[in-house]
Amino acid sequence: MASQGANKGTALVIGGSISGMLSAKVLSEHFDLVVILEKDAAPDELSSTSGELFRKGLPQAAHQHLLLLKGRQLFEEFFPGFDAELERYGAPLVNYSEDVSLFIGEGKLPRFESGLDLRVCRRPLIDRVVTERIESIENIERRYACQVSGFILNNDNSRVTGLRYQQGSISAEKTLRADLVVDCSGRGSRTRTWLKKEGLSEVSGTHVNPKLGYASQLFEVRPGQQVKPIEVAPHAPTSPRA
Repeated sequence: MASQGANKGTALVIGGSISGMLSAKVLSEHFDLVVILEKDAAPDELSSTSGELFRKGLPQAAHQHLLLLKGRQLFEEFFPGFDAELERYGAPLVNYSEDVSLFIGEGKLPRFESGLDLRVCRRPLIDRVVTERIESIENIERRYACQVSGFILNNDNSRVTGLRYQQGSISAEKTLRADLVVDCSGRGSRTRTWLKKEGLSEVSGTHVNPKLGYASQLFEVRPGQQVKPIEVAPHAPTSPRA
């Protein structure tokens, strides 16, 4: 990677997730050009429900979401004014220990004020604000509907020098050369497969099953109706549900 403060070359990021976009933000300070290859369609081509855009690569979009304190702090470091933007879009601020009725195990926890302030918002809203910030950075380019098909290696297979991919409905394969490639494609990552295909040794991996599932339901709040959050936390090992 280029040294601190020096812009040099091109960096490629596989995947336009939160991790992909934040990685691109960091890389934009070290490279002349950062290209994000995102497999989903452009936002203006996605389906919308209640003004929210849903894409296959964001399965959490349909569920309720909380931006926890550390997340708020980190987003604010990356993008000053980020929290104010969430507020402007209508995301309420909730003091976790004061505003939420917390039930753990056999009883209800006492309420008290703390510094644990959370933004209650849907995940597509967080993606929207991050995307808007990323698109305002001149040396970051985001290409949609891109299916990465493999790495380009140098002559002795000692380093990755680019990517092969297809875009949209065009079957012809394209190539992109780079000084650095970052894989942020998440659980669908094919890095191990691509490296094995090039004849390189098997990369060890670890599979972690959190045994966690989600179910969500949206309800209409009537005008003037007051709503307060309630959480029933899991209490291992007898009560695994929340």
